[in-house]
Amino acid sequence: MAPSIPDRWLNYSPIGQRVQGTRFIAFKVPLQQHINERVEEHLRLAPESLLESVPNLGLIIDLTNTNRYYSPSTFTDKNVEHQKLMIPGKMTPSRHLSSRFCDYVSDFLKTNENNDKLIGVHCTHGVNRTGYMICYFMINVLKMVPIEAIQTFAAARGHEIERNNYTASLRKMLNGASPAKSLEPEPMVNWRQLAQQRLDEDLANSKAGNTREISNNSSRDNAHNNRHDRRPYGRNYGNDGNDLSTNYSNSRYNRNEGSYDINDQSYDRSYDRSYDRSYDRSYDRSYERSYDRTYD
Repeated sequence: MAPSIPDRWLNYSPIGQRVQGTRFIAFKVPLQQHINERVEEHLRLAPESLLESVPNLGLIIDLTNTNRYYSPSTFTDKNVEHQKLMIPGKMTPSRHLSSRFCDYVSDFLKTNENNDKLIGVHCTHGVNRTGYMICYFMINVLKMVPIEAIQTFAAARGHEIERNNYTASLRKMLNGASPAKSLEPEPMVNWRQLAQQRLDEDLANSKAGNTREISNNSSRDNAHNNRHDRRPYGRNYGNDGNDLSTNYSNSRYNRNEGSYDINDQSYDRSYDRSYDRSYDRSYDRSYERSYDRTYD
């Protein structure tokens, strides 16, 4: 299946005028013959007709993000240099791509300083990406004021740069002092590490506000850290660790004192269940709140 005519391609004039003070000329992408057959004859723009309209063309810089519209050999076979920069539409071109564009232009001007060959630049419509790159060069290399560069391009092309993010980026430049806004990848956020930090903070806050006051009660901290030395809550202990309020006996339960023996396994089991249920619930809630809120 043959490639279709680019969207809105017919809405723009084929070729602009030479940009004042430069060697740039902007045009929309020329189409190879089997695509042009779908266009009315007087509206067509093919590589051959482009070379007829601009006979002193020396370099073409193609900014489209595809290779489907024409073959570069149709120009290079006619001694016209061709450079390709695949730039996605709508997004502001990266600093890296903008710098490469400037390098292509500067190298061509150095080797062609004794002639007046033109540099043709096109994207799909020859307006937005094309206008951005030409203005980028005018501002950062030729030291032109941003608004003047934007207006000079529009006057030559017959169409203004339409995308606000392009013009906003150009206006932030000041005679090359402020580089173009780059869309190169930002440093990646380690979401899992951030989630763990939030989890640690929530757990710390949860423990600090717990009614059992685990962090403020040394005996309870010991019970948590040493499962073999758990002591009942609400008891007074001496320096030797003995429960001063309990009269220990060989029986599993002392009715007079109303306390369990610390070696009683039934106490350990009840402690495990009550403590684990409480702790696990608080841990799960804090973890879920932190992880879900951060990672998603």
